[in-house]
Amino acid sequence: MKEDWIFWGNWSKKEKILFFAFFLCLIGLIAYTFFLKSKGLENVVHWDVVSVLREKLVQTPALYWDKFSFSSTAPLWYVNEYYSPSTIQLSPVLSYIYLAALLLGTSLILNGLSRLRGVWFLVGALLLGGVLVAVRPENLFLTAHRWPFLVAFTICGLTYYFTHNAAKSLNVFKTLGIWIGVWILLVLVCLKFSVINVPVVALSHYGVSIGVLLSMLFMFLCAHEIVSALLSIVSDRAVKEKSSLMEVLIMGLVFLFNALLVYLENSNRISTGSYIPPAFLVFVSNGLLGIWGFRKLSEQKEWFTYLGVGLWVYLGLFLVSLGTWAFAYGTYNTPLIEFLEDFASISAVAGGGVFLTYSLLNFWPLIKGGLPFHKVIYKPPFLSFIIARVAALFVIFFLFALKSQYSLYQFKSGLHNAIGDFYELEGDFRSAETYYKSAAGFDAYNQKSNLALASLSVKAKDDVNAVIYYRQAGEKQPNLASILGLSQYLDAQDFYFDALFQLKEGTKLFPQEHKLYTNLAHLQERAGVMDSVLVNINQAMDLCPKCAPENANFLAFWIANGKPEKWEEMSALSKGGEGYSVKANRAAMARVIGEELDLSDFRLEKDSLLDVSRAAYLLNSLSHGFTKNEKVTAEEVRKIQQKNEEYFEPLSWAYAMQKYYREDKLDGIKAMRTLGDSPSKMAPVYKQNLGMWLMNEGAYTKAIEFLKSSGDESSAALLNTPEIRIKVDSALRGQSESLAPTLEAVKKAPLNPYVLVKTADALSKEGKKLDAYNLIFYALEFQPDSPLLWRTYVQKALDLSMKAYAEEGLENGSPYLSKDEIMALREKIQRLTMP
Repeated sequence: MKEDWIFWGNWSKKEKILFFAFFLCLIGLIAYTFFLKSKGLENVVHWDVVSVLREKLVQTPALYWDKFSFSSTAPLWYVNEYYSPSTIQLSPVLSYIYLAALLLGTSLILNGLSRLRGVWFLVGALLLGGVLVAVRPENLFLTAHRWPFLVAFTICGLTYYFTHNAAKSLNVFKTLGIWIGVWILLVLVCLKFSVINVPVVALSHYGVSIGVLLSMLFMFLCAHEIVSALLSIVSDRAVKEKSSLMEVLIMGLVFLFNALLVYLENSNRISTGSYIPPAFLVFVSNGLLGIWGFRKLSEQKEWFTYLGVGLWVYLGLFLVSLGTWAFAYGTYNTPLIEFLEDFASISAVAGGGVFLTYSLLNFWPLIKGGLPFHKVIYKPPFLSFIIARVAALFVIFFLFALKSQYSLYQFKSGLHNAIGDFYELEGDFRSAETYYKSAAGFDAYNQKSNLALASLSVKAKDDVNAVIYYRQAGEKQPNLASILGLSQYLDAQDFYFDALFQLKEGTKLFPQEHKLYTNLAHLQERAGVMDSVLVNINQAMDLCPKCAPENANFLAFWIANGKPEKWEEMSALSKGGEGYSVKANRAAMARVIGEELDLSDFRLEKDSLLDVSRAAYLLNSLSHGFTKNEKVTAEEVRKIQQKNEEYFEPLSWAYAMQKYYREDKLDGIKAMRTLGDSPSKMAPVYKQNLGMWLMNEGAYTKAIEFLKSSGDESSAALLNTPEIRIKVDSALRGQSESLAPTLEAVKKAPLNPYVLVKTADALSKEGKKLDAYNLIFYALEFQPDSPLLWRTYVQKALDLSMKAYAEEGLENGSPYLSKDEIMALREKIQRLTMP
């Protein structure tokens, strides 16, 4: 038995290396195909997250003065998100994998057949011609003539004839090397001289037909291998003169029962269940077991040697078949997938059942006697193996006949879908639409064609047809893309309740799908059904606690509808999601509840364009006084503003905030004043914040002025008292005593007259008289009633010998200066004019 399983023991080292290399290729391709199968629809449809920027005016802490706490109205930005199915996304990588599998598999088959004579040699020639006809090389040159095929067939035919004549001197390595070299040469010529954009894609997608036909041949060839392996196990463990009949019947019937379940499931006669093995698993099991089973067939029938011919033909067919399955799953070609799965399940039922019957009829005495009948399983005394295969073929035809011509239409639909995919990748959307419609004509409700047509409609901004095709895509088998797409485009045409209905029905079909609840909450929010909105948001977050859109929507709901006192608690409940939408909404909450933020994790795209979530995060963070920010300077905000015109005004606000809180307060005050003087509807908000800033900096009179002009009469009234003014002056003196007379101190207290005068005097002593003058001059814009600043201004103008400026300053400052101060300053001006 050990020799039966480890049959390569006596092979040469090169033969072992080549066999295991291809065996590992098969295992890798099987794993990759299972991966593609598990992804399903997501192989071609991705989930776009649509972010909606919302703005809300809130009260944020602005000023603490005396026993009063003042707040100002400020805009904050938060983000709502929902899901949208993308248009069909096709990857050319699958086309390369399939073409490589097809050509390499064909090379293996031809390597084996070229060593035979007679009919087998002709079979190889027909296969070679079939492959070249199927890939349609003339399409690469946009010609209606067949010369590309004739050239390719001549080169490949001569190669095949040469390897046949030299078969005795060419080992497997050399023959494969020749074929691989020929294919590489032909592909390179196609790439060099092709007049279309994606020549490899054209070859592979048109060549799907031959791949499907070879897959059918291979599935039929190995359809009985599971039953054969089970019988071999029973036979090998049989005890002489002890009947093995019961074990044979049990194992055979168990397999047939499972194969029948697979067939019934694929025929939609029973519902899908986790206990039913997938058809692809049945196919792979038959295929892998056939590596050993086909060896027994070759040796017992003696049609050809296994090592020289049979192994490579079998591996070649297996490789092509796996490439075809991978291509079908990877492109989500649903009619082709259903056709392959149907054929795999039907051939397993037919092949396994007939083989079990064949074994019982031929080897009944051996089974009853407990003899190892597997050693002669392909040498029957009565019913020949060929007749059994013919019988299995008739059973397959019978089971397909029960479906009328539907399977044929699925086959044609799958091929047209593949060609439509080629034109999609080529960029010829009109031709792609033609083939997709043709595919839908063969199988009206297949998902692939209808989703592809819906995708083309979306690209053409044709919402009406998008609704039609999304609806058809979900008729036969409901799927997430058709539900979300149908809902979205119904809503776009103002069929709000129809869109809502689709999502509610979707939650019944897919109760564990968080995307449906997220989109349902998004639609319900527009109707103001807040209880239902919160229920669906919570359900979505429970199903996907780490998803960014769900967490962002949870925070957004409480920002929009909750009291600020609850925000800290709600923010703590949302622990998942690392996207910018979540960060933006957390930053919005932090501004109101006073939490510290850190902007060090902000990353801008290379083109400096802001998406909605990044914009909200940046605006909220820069607008917060407790943000650690060494990442984005005010200068960089201006650069970002130039690339993002749609956020020009909010970024101007953020620029002012960044300047005031973290860079240069006076520049921030000036920027906010510019915003307050603008015709924006937000001007009163800007003026109120400016008034609070000015009050915080001690610019008492201007602060009251801006507060009144903003409409905040209550704050102005509370602050406009003699007692407050005295306390403001006292606070300014205290601040001056704690700061050194430097320009850095001025940035911290840009409107404190005592700090400004000390610093201006220090600059004058250093010979920087113009800087000292400018320091006082710019401050007077916001401190027009400060006697100390006016006195200093006149003096600094005189230091620069600017008599006219000094006289103008004295005139403007006279209402705030005493008579003695005015006289003293006049005398200084007069002394300047004396010779």
